[in-house]
Amino acid sequence: MSQIKKDSTGYYAELHTKLKLLATVKFLKENLKFKVLLQGGYNFGVRYNDQEIIESDFSFSAFALAREMKSEANYGREFLIKEGINEERILIEEISATSKESALIASILLLRTTFDRLEEIKIFSLTCHLKKIVSLYRRHLSKKVRIRKEAIEKYLSVEAASEYYSEERGGKKWKVLHNKNKVITVVLEE
Repeated sequence: MSQIKKDSTGYYAELHTKLKLLATVKFLKENLKFKVLLQGGYNFGVRYNDQEIIESDFSFSAFALAREMKSEANYGREFLIKEGINEERILIEEISATSKESALIASILLLRTTFDRLEEIKIFSLTCHLKKIVSLYRRHLSKKVRIRKEAIEKYLSVEAASEYYSEERGGKKWKVLHNKNKVITVVLEE
């Protein structure tokens, strides 16, 4: 997951988080055999406050107090269920605060006998983050598990993808390539 915020009406997702969730819903509705592991811990007061990203505070007390708010993974779970995804297809991990921690914790979860026959996982993320996250998961997951990567942009509208990439992401400018109303890919601008 990424970032959720809170105001007087309740919790809501930051744009990149909302796009990931919308794409996940579309993917899961089109691919009924897949299940999802949503990852993201209690990061209010650790990585962000109600309205903005803050300097990270990985202290014991920050993590202890963060539990008073909703976890990123739990917010995502509720979003998916509200959009019609059966809750039995959703597993959440609420400990991780960083991408590296997500990969490490996933590698531990996949040791469970539940996943004995698992041969492949799909990393589902924004293009601008995909290379980093896949590298982390390859470093931490068992070599017997194939990792497939999939950019979520092809599950988004051209308008949504273009809005997201209208600003630099990861210090780089990106361009959305599309054919009429369908996103084809996202590439670095030269």
